[in-house]
Amino acid sequence: TRRSSDLSSGINAEYGGAKKHIVVVKGVSMDVSMGDVIKFFTESNPPKNVEMKFGEAVVEFHSHGDAMRAMLKDKTMLAGVKVNLELQSKPDDYVGYSDTPAAEDPYQDPYSASFSDPYQQAKPYQGTYSSSYRW
Repeated sequence: TRRSSDLSSGINAEYGGAKKHIVVVKGVSMDVSMGDVIKFFTESNPPKNVEMKFGEAVVEFHSHGDAMRAMLKDKTMLAGVKVNLELQSKPDDYVGYSDTPAAEDPYQDPYSASFSDPYQQAKPYQGTYSSSYRW
C-alpha cells in the first residue's frame, strides 16, 4: 500500500526518498550563465543544483527553508534583467492528499437530484427547421 507521505507530484516528486526543493527562475536572459545563477543565490544560500533551460533556470536547494529564503530574490535583477521566481517546494513534513476516498460532500445540494434543467436535455432539438428563410 502507498503511504500518504509517498504522494507528491510535479518537479517536487520524491526521488530515492528525498523531496526536491525547487525554485524556477523565469525571464532569464540568454547571456546568463549557470555561474551567474549560482552567484545570484549564493549570497543567501548556495543552491544544490542548477539546470539551465531556454529562458529559465531550475534551481534545487538543500531544504524547503533554503528555497523559501531564495524567494526573497523574486522580482530582482539578474544580469540586468528583472526575473520572476516560482516556488515548487513543499515542507519536509508535508503530506498532501491521501489515498482514502473523500467523504460524501456535506454541503451537497439536497434538491439537486430532483431538479431537472430544461437546457440540459439528452434529446436533440425536435422542432422543425426552415431553410427558406434568407438574411
